[in-house]
Parts: sequence; structure tokens; C-alpha cells
Amino acid sequence: MKDKHPDIGGFTHGIFHKRNVLAHLLSFTRQLMQARQAGLVYGTDASEKHFRPPNQWDRGVMDKFSGRGARGIFLKFLGKHWARLTGMSPIYLYRADEMGTRVKKDGITAYTLRNHNEFYDKGIKILLIDNLDRKSTQVESSFFKQVNVSSYDGRCFKPLQKFFADTSIIDRFQAKNFISAYVPDYGAIVFNTIEDTGLVDASGCFILGKDLKLRLDLLTASIEKASLAHLGRVRGKSSARMIWRKERGLRKTAVRLKEKAALLKEQETYLLAVGAVTSDQLNMAPVSVHDGVYGFMDMVGSVKLSRQLAPKDYFFILNACHEIAAENAGRFTCRVDNIIGDAVFFQNVSVFDPYLEKIPGPVERLMLMTLLLASVLSEIHQLFKGGHPIDRERRVYSLVKGLGRDLGFRAGMNQGRAMVGPLGSKKRKIVTAVGEAVDLASRLESSGSLDHIHTTAYLAGLLQEAWISTETRTLYDLAWTRTGLESWAQKSGFYFFDFFRALFKINGPMVLEINESSYKEFSMSNTRLIRCLSDGGPSICSGI
Repeated sequence: MKDKHPDIGGFTHGIFHKRNVLAHLLSFTRQLMQARQAGLVYGTDASEKHFRPPNQWDRGVMDKFSGRGARGIFLKFLGKHWARLTGMSPIYLYRADEMGTRVKKDGITAYTLRNHNEFYDKGIKILLIDNLDRKSTQVESSFFKQVNVSSYDGRCFKPLQKFFADTSIIDRFQAKNFISAYVPDYGAIVFNTIEDTGLVDASGCFILGKDLKLRLDLLTASIEKASLAHLGRVRGKSSARMIWRKERGLRKTAVRLKEKAALLKEQETYLLAVGAVTSDQLNMAPVSVHDGVYGFMDMVGSVKLSRQLAPKDYFFILNACHEIAAENAGRFTCRVDNIIGDAVFFQNVSVFDPYLEKIPGPVERLMLMTLLLASVLSEIHQLFKGGHPIDRERRVYSLVKGLGRDLGFRAGMNQGRAMVGPLGSKKRKIVTAVGEAVDLASRLESSGSLDHIHTTAYLAGLLQEAWISTETRTLYDLAWTRTGLESWAQKSGFYFFDFFRALFKINGPMVLEINESSYKEFSMSNTRLIRCLSDGGPSICSGI
């Protein structure tokens, strides 16, 4: 660039000591952008007073000018009077159409003032126009013509369509290009004809590159600093009202941000539960996990069901079941690893612990997975019986009631060593677990029973001795969230299966011994079934 840009550090330090903050901003930014002329327009209403609420603005009034040479001196002292005499000020934001209805008026400065919220709430957006030669552009009317406009928001340039510029202003300033930016709570700053060869080419068109971005970023920074300094200088009743508006706006913003933060946290928890991962996790190195817990669920008789129902009905049932699975996964700090047809793969592994406030231990992971699987089995049973709120129209019940057989899911669970990492193609990856512990959990599910969790004798023994207390904080806190079970949180500790029995209202034997389990090439002796429903006994099923 032919000239170094002005010192933004000196401007930032000195702006708070200037008596005329906006005049200093105008002079600094005109030099920064190497503009032939620059001006300030304040937003107002019919009173034409300063500091009117931006949402009440219906016009912009030329306030200050800056320029080069003799013309610059004239503009500085007489510019705003000349602008009024020539009809360039005020700049009205709206006009009345043939029916007397108020419509938006054409013009770049009018657009800037009218869209103050977009320009400020989303970052000080800047508009750039560079095809202002009337000979090369079709004139749309005697006063306005269509121009090419780009916006810059601190990140990138974006083309905007169907903008119209006032040809009378273009002619009076002999402008080749134009820049407009919003000044918070005041109005707008405008620049006519940028002449720096590093910013524009020979025809006056902007070079949308690094040099221009640097200058526009400095322009934004200087506007932000000057806006704060100007706020500190204001006086009078109208300025006091403006400060109160900003204070009230900040309070509303703070409340809105807190609400959004809570919502985002809730969404983050849900997305994690249903298998969403971050870019870091998709690019992580695979790791070995020794105490992860893995659970599989599968619909009993799903192939036969698919033959009896229309595809849309069959998918409706599966999606309702998977929705129940996803909702419960987040509730018990587990996650859905994958959904394969009518089967769901859950996991609770340390890879995802950084997202939790309380890190569970190995036995607590096992208890959480057991509660997750039992809750899903119980709620799906309610769904098929027509009593689940996810299907208030009881469509699932209507579809399955005439099939003449019980429907439901079975589950399998295991704990042990597995590898966790991103798996798939370059364009489609998931973060999943693979290994012997995962394979065994899948086989246990396949050889299990309707509405039961099939697991090893060793893990069933751990659960029978498992103790819930403040040391297992996640589980202990869950007692508060379960209607009718608040009394459990009043105890210093309690056995897991006592809580499990009360939670799911199970009477009689809860853990059943299975001497021999088999499914295709898999077989295993001495396994256990954990009951999850309050009524009925096991119905051994060796698959579909």
C-alpha cells in the first residue's frame, strides 16, 4: 500500500481524551481508508434531535464532513448546511407509495440506518459499492440506479443483490465507489471514493483481499472505540434516556444469553447422547478403554413385523422406539453409539467423560447402563400397550394390537476392554467402539429374552453388591429426579438393586440364572437375566 495506515493504538488511547470524539473518528477513518470525502449521518425522527431510539429513526441528517484540500475545508465548516440546501439531507428511510402506504426508501445510507440491528447485533457490518460510473450502469430511474454491493462482517465478503443508489449524490461528489458503516446509537459513517491503489483497481472497483480486510477491521475497531468514548461525553435528558436504553438492553441480552446457554447445554447433552461428536473426536487417535460398558438392544420378531406392515408404519414404530432410546441415553449419561436397523448400540466410556460434570467409576458406569437399558425396555413396553406420551394418538398400539403376539425388545450388556475411535470413510465417520467386550455384549443380546437384560454372572454379581451413595453422585442425584422416589435421596446410601426394584416396581425374583445360552455360533454357560418389567416371567428367545 502506498501509505501506512494511521496508528490504531494511538487512536484507541487518545479517543477517550478528545472533546470532539466524532470529529476525531471522522478524520482518522478518512485517512485510514484513503477516501476523498467522509461524512457522518445521525439517525433521528421528525424532531431531528440526537440520541433518538434507533427503532424510531425515520431519517438521517448530515452532521459532519471531512475532505481533502480546499473542498475539505469547505465541507468541514459549511458541508452540513450545503447538504441541506441541495436536498441531500435529511436522508429519509421511508417513502409513501401511490396508496399512501409507508415503504422502504432506496439508498445505501438509508439501508444502513434502517438495518441498525443487523449491522450491530451481528457485528458492525460494512457495505461496499464500487460501480458508480453512470455511463457503465443502467439507470433504473431519474434518481436511483441499481448498483453492485458487497458486505463485510469481519470474516468474509458477501455479494448483496438489488440495491439502488441515489444518482444525485453520486454526481455531486463525483464518486467512483462508496463505503457505509453503522455507528452504534448514533447513525452511520460514509466514505466517497477510496483512492488507495492497494484497496481499489484503476476503475475504482474494490480489491477484496487482505489489505482491504485489514483496513476494514481497523475501521470497525475505531468505530467501536469511538462509540464508547462518545457515550461517555453525552449529556442531557435525551442522552440519559439513551444510556438507560443501553442498560435495559444489556439486561435483556444477559437474560437471553443465560437462557440460550442453558438451551445449548441441553442440546449438547442430547446430541452427545444420540451419537453426535466434535471435529476433534472425529480426528482423534483410537484409544484402548478398559472399563467401558456396552449395551445392545434389538426388537424381537422385527422381520416378521416388517412383512405384516406397510413401510411407513414399520418405520414409524422403529423411529418411536429409537427416540425413546436416545432420550434415555442422555438421562443416564450414556450415548447412542450407532443405530443399525431395529438395533441400538449404547456405550458408556471414558472418552466422553470431559463433557460430564461428575466422572463415574467402573461400577457406576455399569449401574447407569443397566438403568438405561431397563428404562428403554420399560418405556417401549408402555409404547406397545398404548400408554407412552410420545404416541398420544396410540398409533403404535393400533398397528400392533391385531398381530396376535407380544412385541418388544431384548437387551445385552457387557463391560471390559475395547478400542474407541473414528471409523469409516473420509467423508462419513462415526466414533465407535470395537473389540471383544463389544462383541460379547452383542451376542448376549442375541441370546437374551424379551424385556430382560442378558449379562454375565460376574457383572450380575457386581450389581447385586453395588452401593449407591454420594460417592456415586450421578446415580445418587437421579433419585431426586424420579417422581415418588425422592425418599431414596434422603438416605446416606442404598443397594442398587433395591433402588432398581422400587424404580421399576418389580416383585419376586429379579435376577434369573440361565445355564446355557446360545445363538448361531455363540454359546455361553452360567449367564444372568435381569428383569425390567413388573409383570410376567422370561420368555426365552433365541433370535428372530
